[in-house]
Amino acid sequence: MEWISRFLRILIIVGLVSSPTLGQETKYRTFTNKEGTKIEASVVDVKGAEVIIVMKNGKRFKFPIVSLSEADQEYVKSWKKPIGKLEFEVKCTKKPAAQAKSDNTLPALSGRTRSKGY
Repeated sequence: MEWISRFLRILIIVGLVSSPTLGQETKYRTFTNKEGTKIEASVVDVKGAEVIIVMKNGKRFKFPIVSLSEADQEYVKSWKKPIGKLEFEVKCTKKPAAQAKSDNTLPALSGRTRSKGY
């Protein structure tokens, strides 16, 4: 059971390290709306016809994509949400019977076994 606990801890650590929000620098750009107002922000998400952005001060805004300039509309439409890459490898090995006994785990069965009729 200890290996399960160890495996889960490793998965959690790998998941945190490969999270798209951790270890990546936020890329800000200047967005312009159709009235000419400019703000420095980064796209957080696109949901249907709306975009969610975050400014450098941490404030989030949600508004229609069509309210942006044509160039910014194209940028938002082509924007893809970053996805973290999770890679790991699991190796399972069979322990020799002598080592298994010392670990308080069941050894591999070998040879014949007899039922005592229980």
